[in-house]
Amino acid sequence: MLSIIPGPSSWSWRLAILIVSSIFMLPACRNDGYDGPVAPSDHGTLALGVAFIHNAHVYELGSIYTDAAGHDFRLDTLLIVLSAPYGVDDFGATVANFPQSCLLVDASAENFFLLGELHGHHLHELRFNIGLSPALNHSDPATTAALGGLAPMYSGNTTDGHCFLVVSGRVDGNGDGELDDGDPAFTFKSMGSGLLRNGMAPAHADLPESGPLTAWAVVDMAILLEGIDFLATASATGNQPINVQLMDQLAEAMEQGH
Repeated sequence: MLSIIPGPSSWSWRLAILIVSSIFMLPACRNDGYDGPVAPSDHGTLALGVAFIHNAHVYELGSIYTDAAGHDFRLDTLLIVLSAPYGVDDFGATVANFPQSCLLVDASAENFFLLGELHGHHLHELRFNIGLSPALNHSDPATTAALGGLAPMYSGNTTDGHCFLVVSGRVDGNGDGELDDGDPAFTFKSMGSGLLRNGMAPAHADLPESGPLTAWAVVDMAILLEGIDFLATASATGNQPINVQLMDQLAEAMEQGH
């Protein structure tokens, strides 16, 4: 029991009233301010990020590496088309789907793409096409809004459609240890619906308290360029053996993070 000792000064009474009032108010404050555990949000925003590595370190376009035959080389251009991403939860149920999304990945730039709404609080992985479906690939970009961001990959006609992967650079042709404009250039443009491949970006994550849930696709350049002799391999466009090899290795290079 709380005892109040009267005194001549009025402050003691004011203090007593304040203490008693606080005691009676405590249960009400606790009940009014606590609603139990907060349930996780069941929807949010999904994003895709693409990063490049070479074995265990970050890859930067223009860096010099050695190819399968011991020639120094560098890449000046690396472009990849991804499309139709969709997300699944741990049970394989689709929690996000963007069939008209077409993304141009450029190794010279930051690659972060806001996709849209995620209908669930957890994402197991994001799956996508490396390339375009036949219907999209052979559509006219002038009348197909989804293809608007892929202008650098368009062949110029709907018969050939779009490149799915472009790799270009220079290789040290004279073995002098330097790469300059006098060294041989190479360009590989992989295109054709037969080169469509599947890719994925693991997530294993719940929605964050703020911002999008981002799934990261990591491309290991050591796998993408494995076994290629850039000096002996002629530049190629379409579905030549080197183009098929590059697309197969690109799909494999994206699987390593799973």
